[in-house]
Amino acid sequence: MTSIRATVTEMELRCIRITRVPSLTSLPATGPITLLDEPLRRATLVDGDAPGWEHVVRRHAIGIFMAQRLGGASRDGRTVAQWLGELEAQSRELLGEPGHGVLLCLEAFEREPAALGQAVELGDHRVTLDDAPFERTMARLDATADLAAAVLVLAGFDGVLQGSRTVGTVAYAFEADEACVTYLLDAKVSASMSVRARLDAEQADEAAQIARALAAAPDNLRHVPRLLSASHAADGDPLHAFMTAWTALEAFVTATFPIHEEEWAKRLAQVPGDGSGFALARIRQVMKGRFRLDDKFAIVAGALDPEHADADLREFSTLRRNRNRFLHTLDGDPAGLPVGSARRLVAKYLPLHLRRR
Repeated sequence: MTSIRATVTEMELRCIRITRVPSLTSLPATGPITLLDEPLRRATLVDGDAPGWEHVVRRHAIGIFMAQRLGGASRDGRTVAQWLGELEAQSRELLGEPGHGVLLCLEAFEREPAALGQAVELGDHRVTLDDAPFERTMARLDATADLAAAVLVLAGFDGVLQGSRTVGTVAYAFEADEACVTYLLDAKVSASMSVRARLDAEQADEAAQIARALAAAPDNLRHVPRLLSASHAADGDPLHAFMTAWTALEAFVTATFPIHEEEWAKRLAQVPGDGSGFALARIRQVMKGRFRLDDKFAIVAGALDPEHADADLREFSTLRRNRNRFLHTLDGDPAGLPVGSARRLVAKYLPLHLRRR
């Protein structure tokens, strides 16, 4: 019979989500691609060898074990460890190995979690129903999934958050040597993701660089790639897809304009001429708060891609007029809104800005 005791409090929490990316056919020969590697979270693209898979299998077996015990199944002379060992073998056969193909492996950690509640002893391991200490770690896992999706969009992939399959999730607490692991029985973790291309070495490096830059970006800029990702996920709803893409573009301009306006003013101040510094300061004071959205985009685009800024400004102005006309009149087919144009400008200028910082 299983016993119950309070769990040890000096533990670390870990949540893992493994998602198959069926349309990403291969990784570069260099091997796994680390999209994000921070002390409390990690996102990695791997080819068939998923970290933490043994915990996914064991958690699956524990779920079956608990269901069988609640259903009145007999040990038939087996110890708990033997019974679980049999169920692990069955779970491994049922789930299979992650196998060949690209997997997105997300991990989130908590170094000093709140104390767990009581846990049921199951041989060498334990199981708990107390999900409260895991809530922050699960939220971090969801945020990591959002960031990974956004990074793949910015690295040149479309169709994210559609069509993929989560092949394993697990949440558990463990001591330093993982000698005793406490599994959460009802981990609430789920997600999906897909991309449609072969990832080459250059794209892999670009994705990793973007991930690092986004992780260090201000909060008001981190929303931009998530909105862009949401636009791709809403392809079945043209109005929603366009509005989220436009919102991403507008948020990007608003977040980055103060930085590029300051740099623009510094460049102007370097132009020789008596009194130019005073005149520039006066102009900036007069213009403060008067820049229209098109003006702000012009300064941002001029700083990031001066060669194509004029053409992109015309495209931006057309987008804004289309958006205003549709919202003010509610006339026309949303499918005709230029969602691709809005996405293109975000996907172009956000990486340019991140690389510049």
